[in-house]
Amino acid sequence: MGVSPTSQPTRIKYTGDLGTAYFNLTTSTNTTQTEIDVFPIGPQSTGFPLSTSTSYFTLQAYNVNTPLGNPIKFDLVCDKKYPNVRIKWKNRYGAFDYFNFNLVSKETFNTTRSRYQPQIGSWDGTSLSYQRYESSIQNYITDSTLKLTVNTDYVSEDYNDIFKQLMVSDEIYWVYDEANDYVRPLAIDTTNFNIKTNVVDKLIQYSFDFTQGQGYKLIF
Repeated sequence: MGVSPTSQPTRIKYTGDLGTAYFNLTTSTNTTQTEIDVFPIGPQSTGFPLSTSTSYFTLQAYNVNTPLGNPIKFDLVCDKKYPNVRIKWKNRYGAFDYFNFNLVSKETFNTTRSRYQPQIGSWDGTSLSYQRYESSIQNYITDSTLKLTVNTDYVSEDYNDIFKQLMVSDEIYWVYDEANDYVRPLAIDTTNFNIKTNVVDKLIQYSFDFTQGQGYKLIF
């Protein structure tokens, strides 16, 4: 934190939506490592430094009244809020786990259809007659699927083993009404995922694809 051996920071100047304030640092040491270990002092002070209306703020190190280096600007960007998708599944021990996927989720509706040409009109008389609403081209849906894609928030690598159990589970449900525990059956489409660790990836986030277990059109 020090610029030179003879110029150590003694306080931090905060400038933001709340105005300007100074927060004193410890003076019991002149070593950078110890300063970092005991920092921050500021958050222990009332009102430091954020508020719900803050969009940015700057921090500037000072030695008494002398600024050290350049101020550091922080822009506050709130996470986007998406509808929560709770997925629960039977784990390897026969019990149920669940996870709330709070980032982007998408549903996709897929159909596979064929066409046929029915005979229109009346052929049992001496002349042909037909109605204006009759069509000689008809669609019939042979299959329909509902797809669901979900994304995790940033998680720790401790969840890697939990998601492995999701990958191999034969009972997976989308809890779409948590109050009543209403569920929709799912089958996981994702066949592999790269196991991420903090050492390599820093930020860990996963995406999973599912097919809903009931088609949109009921077959009788």
